[in-house]
Amino acid sequence: MSACALLRAKPVRSEGDIDAAMSCNTYRLAPTRASAPPAAAGITGHNTREDTCMNLSVNGIVHSIVSAPDTPLLWVLREELSLTGTKYGCGIGVCGVCTVHLDGTAAQSCAIPVAQAEGAMVTTIEGLSGSGTLHPVQQAWLDAAVSQCGYCQPGMIMATAALLKDNPRLTEEKFAAAMPVHCRCGTYLRVMRAFRALVSR
Repeated sequence: MSACALLRAKPVRSEGDIDAAMSCNTYRLAPTRASAPPAAAGITGHNTREDTCMNLSVNGIVHSIVSAPDTPLLWVLREELSLTGTKYGCGIGVCGVCTVHLDGTAAQSCAIPVAQAEGAMVTTIEGLSGSGTLHPVQQAWLDAAVSQCGYCQPGMIMATAALLKDNPRLTEEKFAAAMPVHCRCGTYLRVMRAFRALVSR
């Protein structure tokens, strides 16, 4: 029985079924770029609620999940995969708090149906550094003591990392204009301090 079939089974017949589902629910993904962009999923609407089995690559691990195709990626990350570093803000893709990377590009996970992320490489704040050390943006945020309540900061860090990857010599004006994340605590002066430290290296 496949992992998806086991995940769909209601009720689960035995502890052996649970163990089998858990053992084949994830496997390591080779560090290569996804072969197709998110749009290749071909989602044309958000009308169906029928659960579908999908393989979702998150932080270098492929997870077999069962979900309605129109479920926001944010909910799958938080509720199914327990990656709670990505936060809920507005729910309509405006505030940027839920920012993750799709194939290296910043994207608002609350506004992306999970089916559109199948075939893409999803990176959350938990997988940003890819190692046991902090990502340079995380370290700069720590050095500048950017966080106040901290709620929006994972999204800001993810957005900053994507912006500087595309343009390491981004100007302050262009950075401020491109930053898609709103901070209700008003940490923008400290954000700019961290940004200056990053571009001066």
